[in-house]
Amino acid sequence: SRSMRVWGRRLDPRVSRSAWTAMGESSHAAVAGHDDGSGATSADDESPRHHPLVHAMKDFLVATKGGAGQQLRHAVEDAAHIVVSLNSATAEGCPEAVADCHASLDQRLGMAETRAGELQPCVQALWSAAVASCSSSRRADEEVRLTREEVEELVLAYLVAYPDVLAPSLLKKLVQQLALGQSFMTSDDQHLDLSALTHGLHPHVMVVAIASRAAARRACELLQGRSESIAAKMLLALDDDR
Repeated sequence: SRSMRVWGRRLDPRVSRSAWTAMGESSHAAVAGHDDGSGATSADDESPRHHPLVHAMKDFLVATKGGAGQQLRHAVEDAAHIVVSLNSATAEGCPEAVADCHASLDQRLGMAETRAGELQPCVQALWSAAVASCSSSRRADEEVRLTREEVEELVLAYLVAYPDVLAPSLLKKLVQQLALGQSFMTSDDQHLDLSALTHGLHPHVMVVAIASRAAARRACELLQGRSESIAAKMLLALDDDR
């Protein structure tokens, strides 16, 4: 697609369209141990996965999916619930409840600010990598505002980096969804023993891990073909002046 050619031409002249589309195949071979003994293949050397923007994106994803990112999301979610309680307490005229809500809200917002600060370095590194990959025709003193094609590069970098973050959680998410479905049923209708399912999967962890990586990368490869439309929607919501 055009987006694949843009990625290969603008981000790394070594990356050909065939290298882009063969990225999943080369990574599967590496997982299976088919390399030259050094841990890398020639196809991997030309892979977009080695581009600085992809590295920055992966660091960003790992950080936001990790402890600081989870705590930030939880703090924001808690703050939203507290605001609802605060509005109810205010409407009911309960000064003690209002004071408690304000104290809890300040605590949650303070936690959110702290965790957001911990994520700032990887966010800044990602922005710097994105700016570095922008068109060289931009003047040094010109305000940096990403174009749609440059946002598309961010999308492509995300889709290259995301499988490594997504794959480990696929099985866990599947089991969680099954558990959620079981929770809606009465005990007589629950025919799936999740403990037995989890225990039975233990001997097949390696096979499941390889399958999960293949599924995650294939899904992201398919989305790469839609990178142009994804970037157009993302650009509408992107706060690129802060």
